[in-house]
Amino acid sequence: MGLRTTADSDCRFNQGPKSGKAPRRDIETLAGIISPIVSNQAEAEAEKILAKFGTFRELFQKIGNQTAIPEALNREAIEYLKIIAMSFNFALEEELVSGPVLAASGSLRKYLFHSLSSSKKEMFRVLFLDTNSRLIEDRLMGIGTVNRIQIYVREIIRDALELDATALILVHNHPCGDPSPSKFDIALTNKIINLCQSFDLDVLDHLIVAKSGVASLRSMGLLDEGEISVSPKLPTFYRSVIESWIESVFKTFGRA
Repeated sequence: MGLRTTADSDCRFNQGPKSGKAPRRDIETLAGIISPIVSNQAEAEAEKILAKFGTFRELFQKIGNQTAIPEALNREAIEYLKIIAMSFNFALEEELVSGPVLAASGSLRKYLFHSLSSSKKEMFRVLFLDTNSRLIEDRLMGIGTVNRIQIYVREIIRDALELDATALILVHNHPCGDPSPSKFDIALTNKIINLCQSFDLDVLDHLIVAKSGVASLRSMGLLDEGEISVSPKLPTFYRSVIESWIESVFKTFGRA
């Protein structure tokens, strides 16, 4: 079952005009960090790096995925910053997996905000949790342009069954900077909840990440499970039969 977002999203991609130069505070902070590497040229190098990556925050959100280093930038300084960014990512992940994952927790929101808020592409991720609400896996389920992304709901269910997950947290980002859910976001969430209920899978929340913050559909009262709980939960035997059937369909026909 493929569902695609459309231009009906209330979120429009508009980052606003770029200022020609990074804030002085950002330049000085970055210069202090890279000064052991570039010595007397730290401030000039910091200015060039921020001109390439944007704000101080965007630098550390993007640099971990930077493979090709522009010739104009100091290679040693970039590699040094990548190590710092990776260490920060590791610390956030470690905090997240140290105990039960709660959709409203600050550690989860920091983790998601750091990884998604500056992305220029819309990404849909699912956090698969076990019976103790511990994270099994954070899996990317779809990636698209600014306001179009294709979601295969059956793949979410299949992956949950394969991972033996009992609960999910849905996550996607709004590149426009506004985390407010669109009508499609709400409809898609409730559709996924409705389908997951038949497989004893609980959708705990849908979090939307943007530069201005993180929105929770549950805390906004948009997950009206009372109205959509129309599918009875299946006994374990029937669930295993359906799992086998789904797997055979995937092997025969592949993706829809």
